[in-house]
Amino acid sequence: EFIAAFHEAHGYFQDSQDLLEKGDVAGARTLIAKCHPEQVIQQFARFSSLGGITRGELGLIVSLNTRWLSHIIRQRQALGLEPVRINFAPTSQDLLAQARGTFTFYFGPNRDLWECWGEEETGAAVISLPPLSPPATNTSALAGWSEVGRTGIELAQPLKLSLRPILASSNLDKAKSLSLLAGDYRLRMLFRHSDSTAPGQRILEVKVSDLPADRVDLVSQESDVNHLVELIYPVTLKSASAAAVTLTPVKGQAVLCGAVLEPAR
Repeated sequence: EFIAAFHEAHGYFQDSQDLLEKGDVAGARTLIAKCHPEQVIQQFARFSSLGGITRGELGLIVSLNTRWLSHIIRQRQALGLEPVRINFAPTSQDLLAQARGTFTFYFGPNRDLWECWGEEETGAAVISLPPLSPPATNTSALAGWSEVGRTGIELAQPLKLSLRPILASSNLDKAKSLSLLAGDYRLRMLFRHSDSTAPGQRILEVKVSDLPADRVDLVSQESDVNHLVELIYPVTLKSASAAAVTLTPVKGQAVLCGAVLEPAR
């Protein structure tokens, strides 16, 4: 039963990919909507646990989540059906491994999949909050911000980001990145301004796509007890591409914890 469900879901995914490559966005969306990998993985996990799950079965569950589900989520993102989520956090880069993996993932409290970007991906130093630090409580932030706000990258110099469907940077020659569809999006970014208490200590210039540069005093923004600040910007893509973001520290060092690019509906 699991094998049949897997092949059915994977078939919808592959056919959706084919239609998107041919430019049939509506058809690709219809097929990917029939693809439910999360249910397939849960079904396998429940069945495996009945007789005592083995290490091999545990490994397969991990593989299904990171090597199968992630590609289907990328397809949903390319079709404007799911947000692109980036968690700025330490990543695993075993440079000596043969055919090493390129990607690190984080699953949020709501089982949302985020791709992690750390020093290898951004060139910026990664910081982590102590385990006993209180969680974020900003009620205006997205679900999952609380844990995402525990790590980040320090903005000591200008940083350029290109936000597109996940799995864009691979060490495999045959790998192909996907673009976002033309249309309107909403960019949410989570920052932490450390222990600054006075305005003017953490000033950041934010440039998002074609919008004018926005100079932000992070200390003056609404924040929670951990000095977490959420900034929101509209993004309009006139053609299939990626959302370009440039963050330039003007005074002090801000910490970027997360970014979510979601279709505006």
